[in-house]
Amino acid sequence: MRYCDFRFPLPGNVQILRTNLDGGGFDTIGGAIYVVGPDGGPVNTREYAETLQKKYWNVTVGSGVGCPDVTDNCQDVPFASSNGVIHYPLFDEISAGSVDQPGGGITVGTEDRMTKIRFSYFGDY
Repeated sequence: MRYCDFRFPLPGNVQILRTNLDGGGFDTIGGAIYVVGPDGGPVNTREYAETLQKKYWNVTVGSGVGCPDVTDNCQDVPFASSNGVIHYPLFDEISAGSVDQPGGGITVGTEDRMTKIRFSYFGDY
């Protein structure tokens, strides 16, 4: 194993505001990257999820799915995630992992008008 060599794609056209390494060791690492999109706000979570899928990451949808007040006026474009087909165009939290990097994963959510990409990796040595 390469020591804590965990890699994941960032959303396109983002500005990294800060990084936060929560901990790590010989075969573990954990932390977060805070980014904003080109408009200075959070990244579109669905677009990022679709980007991850194109790079062969397994994506599951977390919270924010199907709020009728928000999605009633939006086009219903199904999103096929690892945990089934979601029939809502908007969601604000995803989890993802790559089969090429077992033991690693990311969780993406919105916090304080920015996108937080939390990452963790535990590898075998």
